[in-house]
Amino acid sequence: MTDTDGVERLEREVGILLRRSRAMNRESAARIHPELNFEAYSILVRIDDLTQVRPTDLAKFFRIGKPTLSRQVRLLEELELIDRLQDPSDGRAALLTLSASGRVKVQAARAARHTEVAERLGSWGDETLTTFAALTHRLNEALSPED
Repeated sequence: MTDTDGVERLEREVGILLRRSRAMNRESAARIHPELNFEAYSILVRIDDLTQVRPTDLAKFFRIGKPTLSRQVRLLEELELIDRLQDPSDGRAALLTLSASGRVKVQAARAARHTEVAERLGSWGDETLTTFAALTHRLNEALSPED
């Protein structure tokens, strides 16, 4: 297989993976709230990972514009899944964090998703999963935007 064939195959497989991941995100979002879209679910997961985060950092991470992020944040606030706090290091800035009920719902949805993926990949074995995770991380690093 030539390098071009490898890149084409990788692009095809990553495309399939992304479509399936979006479908799983939709299912996870629905577990939290029927009005929650998969983009907002991804933001919730990122906030859960970081505990607190500035909206500008979320926009940069997801490579989306501030107006797009603002719409998603507004939805999350309306659904009472996140709280907006004043950043103690900069009184003009805000920090986003999961609300108490948001944290419970997000962690339950993530646990359900983890169980589903673990069941589907159970035959892979720990070594294969670890290798795949490392290679996927390497791919994400290589494809991350240059700052």
